[in-house]
Amino acid sequence: MSAPLYNRDILALAVATSEYLPIEGARHRVSKRAPLCGSAIILDLDTDDAGRITRVG
Repeated sequence: MSAPLYNRDILALAVATSEYLPIEGARHRVSKRAPLCGSAIILDLDTDDAGRITRVG
């Protein structure tokens, strides 16, 4: 593999996701960890009574 693993585009996406803060009391939360590198993601979603997404954290 000759290309760098974390190129400029990947790093820019990582910075952009920091704008989505956790939602206290979110209806839905999932967290996953990548076994290869150990990085983690937590996704919070709030939905209305019809199941439509109203907030992302």
